[in-house]
Amino acid sequence: MATNQEKHNMIYVTDDFGRVMGCKTYEELQQVADTMISAKPDVLSLDAAIPNLCYYRSAVGHYWSRKNMDALYQAGHDPLEVMVKKFKNAGITVLAGIRMNDHHGGIDIWTPWDQEHKDWSLAKDTGNRDWRAVGDLRQMDYAIAGVREHRLAIIKEIVARYDVDGIQLDFGRSAPFLSEVKREKAKHMTQYLKDIRSVLDDAGNRRGHRMILGAILPWGPDFCEREGLEVQRWIHEELVSYVSPGEWYYSDWNIPLADWGEILQGTACKLVPFMLGNVSPYQKFEQGKRTLLGDNRLLDGSKIRAIAESFYAQGADGIMFYNFYSDTFGSYYPFLRTWTDPDTIASMSRHYFFCRRLKYVPTEHYSFGTGEAFDRFPLDKVGDEAEYSFRFAAKAAGSTRMLRFKLKNMSAMDKISVRMNGEPLAPDRIVKQDANADGGVSFTVAIWEASVSMPPLRCGNNTICVRLEDSAPNRQHAIEVGEFEVLVTPIAK
Repeated sequence: MATNQEKHNMIYVTDDFGRVMGCKTYEELQQVADTMISAKPDVLSLDAAIPNLCYYRSAVGHYWSRKNMDALYQAGHDPLEVMVKKFKNAGITVLAGIRMNDHHGGIDIWTPWDQEHKDWSLAKDTGNRDWRAVGDLRQMDYAIAGVREHRLAIIKEIVARYDVDGIQLDFGRSAPFLSEVKREKAKHMTQYLKDIRSVLDDAGNRRGHRMILGAILPWGPDFCEREGLEVQRWIHEELVSYVSPGEWYYSDWNIPLADWGEILQGTACKLVPFMLGNVSPYQKFEQGKRTLLGDNRLLDGSKIRAIAESFYAQGADGIMFYNFYSDTFGSYYPFLRTWTDPDTIASMSRHYFFCRRLKYVPTEHYSFGTGEAFDRFPLDKVGDEAEYSFRFAAKAAGSTRMLRFKLKNMSAMDKISVRMNGEPLAPDRIVKQDANADGGVSFTVAIWEASVSMPPLRCGNNTICVRLEDSAPNRQHAIEVGEFEVLVTPIAK
């Protein structure tokens, strides 16, 4: 882990290969590669298998191209090989990404091997063939030797065929990985990592350097252990080169890293937490509440800087951008290194945005079907309180800090009080407006704003409490409190 004397600005980028699969020509492939290179990442991981559905013409797994990419093969180009060479020529470390139990459904990606070995699946075959049911059936039990052997053969093939610098295992999506009792069967997953480490060490001996084995993980070590992922053992037995904890699908400014710091202390394993492009629900299949504090669907520069600042304040060695799609975020790529540089972040604006409760969502199966992480806090009667804890990392010197949050259905007769870390706060202003961001009937929303000093705001963990002191009679709807944010603005010199 990084210390005050040893600052890092390492950038890892993980790509799901979707942009490559959309390419029909070599020129299009070059454009995708050039966009990724413009980020100047230290490490770039390209998904190669998810996990037996392969994005290259495999003799072991099942090749999947969505057809466009076939034209590149017909023209004599292996897209994965082209991308690996291009990145390595640019001085970038390249890893092949493996999604350990990807949940994507659909008949077209339910491979013959999956279908032949349905009895090895962690799900029961109900006969249903919708995306969710097929996704469940694609998730195999790593406690079964045949599952490990088949998927290890794919990794061996990738390492033998392509000049990659290692393998990145993606456990961030999607649990589960083992049948019950998971902790008793954790030894099988650990042995699987040892087998991968052996494959990489053999290849590294031939190539003259130690190859990387990285692990994208859920942000909670306890959750990992419950799922049969012996992360502490992997780290202390030097099986993995870095761990990348995070929240799957939505970026979260509150991810705690202290437990990882304790586990990693005294080891060579790096801590590289990840962020994603999505901030809040905005598509039809997402079930959470849409935000009311402006358009906060996706990351932008000020949000990226705030997350990076929070990660570095907790000892991160670098930052990973997970599936940071080049077609959506390509214009940001040339700025990512500056935006995540600990020495320059303090001179730029930062946007700490808290629209959800910290809740790990391990798989597509759950993330698109539940929205409770985005539920707002209800204030229905006098004395009701909404309490929210959040993490902040910007120091006081050289900047101002504006706290904002919103109150849905608040009337002119309602009165609230606000405390931060036990200290009362008075608003600079409360602005009311009509909105219908949730769809359907319009409602009134009040935006509460106040400049805050340090203290009561502090670096590290904070708590804000909103209390309903007086209420309009005959209330029809509870006030809903949520979407707390702190806007940090450098003071002009």
